[in-house]
Amino acid sequence: MRTTLRIPTLLGLFATPLLAQGTEGKPPTTEWNAPGVRKVTLSGQYRLRYENQIDLDLNDNNRPDTNDFFTQRARLGVGLEFSDRLTAMLQLQDVREWGEEASTLDDAAEGLDMHQAWAELKQTPGLGGTTRLGRTEFALGDHRLVGTLDWKSQARSFDGLVQTWKCDSGSSLQAWAFQVRETLMPATVNDDQWFAGLQASGSCCENTTADLYLMLLHDDGLTPGTSQNRFTLGTRWVRGAGTAWEFGLEAATQFGEQSGDDIPIGDCYAAHAHVTRRFPCESKPWARLELNAASGDDPNTADRERFANLFPTAHAHWGMLDLALWENMLNPMLQFGFKPCPTSDLALTWNWFRAMEGRDSFGGPNGTLIAAGQTDSRTIGNEVDLVWTRQLDLGTTAKTAVQLGYGVFLPGAAPEAVGRDTTGQFAYAQFDLRF
Repeated sequence: MRTTLRIPTLLGLFATPLLAQGTEGKPPTTEWNAPGVRKVTLSGQYRLRYENQIDLDLNDNNRPDTNDFFTQRARLGVGLEFSDRLTAMLQLQDVREWGEEASTLDDAAEGLDMHQAWAELKQTPGLGGTTRLGRTEFALGDHRLVGTLDWKSQARSFDGLVQTWKCDSGSSLQAWAFQVRETLMPATVNDDQWFAGLQASGSCCENTTADLYLMLLHDDGLTPGTSQNRFTLGTRWVRGAGTAWEFGLEAATQFGEQSGDDIPIGDCYAAHAHVTRRFPCESKPWARLELNAASGDDPNTADRERFANLFPTAHAHWGMLDLALWENMLNPMLQFGFKPCPTSDLALTWNWFRAMEGRDSFGGPNGTLIAAGQTDSRTIGNEVDLVWTRQLDLGTTAKTAVQLGYGVFLPGAAPEAVGRDTTGQFAYAQFDLRF
């Protein structure tokens, strides 16, 4: 929910005492002139999460068995409306772990950043549509390839430009160009990384939406011989979204070159299919079945067949322990959930993981489980996750919720072959306040 305040009201609260000084005989005023700005919109968030990671690398000898900590995120956003055509957004974000500073009395405190800072112009001269320029959150579809990664306290945003054209029929075309990396190094070193693309979206028939996208990841590489130009071509279809029966498909292939080697179109691929059934009961139960696959690298060829997962929100798709990506995987997933009461949800999810190429690496955001060339086995293991979410009614229009989660990863033959034979566990408790 957002709170809307008029400029004269907001600034007048602070201006009244100042205007009253040195103005004997003149009544104080709460008016404040801000030429061109007609409305301010405030938004914010405070999120606190306790995490306990137990043998997350599936090896109790490599690091302490338990790693537990509190992480918090505080956000304050200011939306500015200049006219019907011109708006802007500034969003400050502070992320920290409790106790990370030596003392709050010195200058060790850090973590404050500008999470979003953009201006948006509608009916852009010469282009039409809507142009957004600056730092912004950006996602495609269900965040499987490109997502905001809201689970991570820092979350993800991009620096660049987004151009959107929409038709009266609901179809749209979106183009973007982001500079992902620019490290200050000697002028003789070119280390830029850019991410650009196009996506067309629309409704092809009743209750069915479809996307077609083409993306380019250009990376100069931080060291000689690590450059790449990776194109991703794909399509996404969803039928019956939010209804009793929902079906979805996504297929993508990548092509280009990496470190001078060919990324072969067709051989470098990813695929996804799902069906969701929502039952007409008071507790609103649902069941979801998914099948996901992505190519790995064949060590017997000079080509780069491994699919790259780009900028995903992996936590939402491949398990809460974050030990897998949409790369070198075969993954069936089954989920059951229901509402124990109108303001809560309980979901149980099972994931099974198998590598498509046994000699290629397997891992996720929390690290590589198996390095390339270590084992011929392809059975990675199983993960089971349980998540309970409760919306709180605290007598305010602000949204508040608590969430509890527990996950366990049972290693299979492949990680056991390289000494990762310990059960991994993860538990968390989260409080979230948004306005």
